[in-house]
Amino acid sequence: MSAILRDDPPPFSADLIPSALERVIRRCLEKSPGERFQSARDLGFALRESSDRYVASGAPRPASPVRKALLVCVAIGVLAVAAAAAVVFNAGGIRERLFGAPGPVRIRSLAVLPLENLSGDPGQDYFADGLTDALTASLAQIRSVKVISRTSAMRYKGSKKPLREIARELRVDAVVEGSFARSGDRVRTTAQLIQGESEAHFWAKSFERELGDVLTLEGEIARSIAGQIEAELTLDERSRLTAGQAIAPKAYEAFLLGRCFLDKGTEEGLKNAFDQFTRALEIQNDYAAAYAGLASFYAILPFYSSLSPAEVFPKARASAEKSVQLDEGLPEAHASLAYIRAY
Repeated sequence: MSAILRDDPPPFSADLIPSALERVIRRCLEKSPGERFQSARDLGFALRESSDRYVASGAPRPASPVRKALLVCVAIGVLAVAAAAAVVFNAGGIRERLFGAPGPVRIRSLAVLPLENLSGDPGQDYFADGLTDALTASLAQIRSVKVISRTSAMRYKGSKKPLREIARELRVDAVVEGSFARSGDRVRTTAQLIQGESEAHFWAKSFERELGDVLTLEGEIARSIAGQIEAELTLDERSRLTAGQAIAPKAYEAFLLGRCFLDKGTEEGLKNAFDQFTRALEIQNDYAAAYAGLASFYAILPFYSSLSPAEVFPKARASAEKSVQLDEGLPEAHASLAYIRAY
């Protein structure tokens, strides 16, 4: 299959195949469908012309029955190549009809591309980024699959590059892309799993949930993708992807805004992030992710203020430990604890 997609056929033997006929065969084997013969009638004309050229070159003309037999054999050969290509490329689902359903797709690495905001409001971009982050985090909990970091994937936000090229640059087998639209407290998310090299769509589905059920939704999408690629899920991973803390919509929105401001990497952004994380906890005081956000805020605060690590790291540690207490498996909280210990 790789050779059919990329490699040119080896040279033909001049003793066995005349150059005129070779040109016809090579045109049948062009990589681009538009450069091949567009009908059997065109192929028939080309075969007859190649035969006439062969005779005009001074080669002995075969007897009429033999000539017809040669044309039929070549035509059968070309049709065989076309049939084989149809099976390889699964034209019209022919492979399933001949051999049954294809085997499971073996995908060991993937990237979640930034979800597209279809709400018609650019002010909701932070929400799309937050959903992308949540889906990445959910998939990253599956140890049998390598998931590219959000930071690496986010540079393709709004990119018009072909998915094949993006997958190659990220060195992944497949990509997850999708969109979201929000109306009040209702969120509609569409996700699809696409193989990188062939750009074949393996799975696509739309989900609609209340805003407070978004974390459960992301786990459901991750489980669906894991099933498609037959990823091995441990009991703990399956449990984490099934369970999801119920989040008050306003608290979730404040948390996403906090992450958005934190990512700006500015002094003003940091202040706004603190306000949003604090607001989220005022709305819901057992929100583990919001405590993890506060831990991140305190951990990087010395870079943007005159405060020293000795002054703010105790607050960062307390917030991270509170987050772990509420949700032991939350990766951001453990990352903050590691950051504090490192510095």
